[in-house]
Amino acid sequence: LSVIIKIPHDHTDNDLMEREAKAFKAFNKKTKELCIDDGGREFAKKFLLRLPCFLESVNLEEPGSSNKSSNKGKVVNIFSKLSGLESGWYSLKEIRKHYKEGINTRIMAFVWNRILEGLTFSHASGVIHRAITPNHILIHAEGHYGNIIDWTASCNINELDCVPYIDDRYLSYFPDEILNKTGKAFPSSDIYMSAWCMVYLLGGDPKQKFIPDTVEKPIRALLNMCLQPKPKLRPKNTQVVYSEFKEITEDIFGPKRFVELQMS
Repeated sequence: LSVIIKIPHDHTDNDLMEREAKAFKAFNKKTKELCIDDGGREFAKKFLLRLPCFLESVNLEEPGSSNKSSNKGKVVNIFSKLSGLESGWYSLKEIRKHYKEGINTRIMAFVWNRILEGLTFSHASGVIHRAITPNHILIHAEGHYGNIIDWTASCNINELDCVPYIDDRYLSYFPDEILNKTGKAFPSSDIYMSAWCMVYLLGGDPKQKFIPDTVEKPIRALLNMCLQPKPKLRPKNTQVVYSEFKEITEDIFGPKRFVELQMS
């Protein structure tokens, strides 16, 4: 079994690791609820592929410490790698760097579908990611898999909880409701951020609020709907966006077919 061991730089970041572990406990709980019948089991199996496979969270004691009560150890999260897919993963940042002018909408379609599928499951589990940025999405180019990683900023839906950190490199991806003092987020907050990730992949610029003219009008319209500044104006349900995007892409491109993402 190949595993990924995630260790914080300092014990002061233990709360971030605990947030992530809490999110995956919610995913596991939702999985058990769904697996009571065959349909739910297939749903969970499909959507769990869009998330890292969490194994366990453990507390590591600081080496050399004799006082366990005052020991400031680290919380470590352990994940397993997908069998046969240990390599070949690229972040959206790496994909955009390879495609300097941006990817075409056919490729973008499969990438956004993977993100929306993962978010559909997480939102159904009552968890919001709150940091959907290009460095937190991994795509397996050859296998067309997608993975939403790093759930250390996550929280429960409608929880009044400020985001514990914001990467200044991706400030323009965050909606106002996350950046303000209350920190209250919604499923539409993740939808908003995922839409900016797609704009970025298509060759646009979230900082300049620029969407390339080459993007087909129906896709541009859906992106704009997801990018409304006020949460109440955006789609509230990830499944709705997923279904509408599927209809739009089928109208434009026809039946779904494999589109190669070349990264070499």
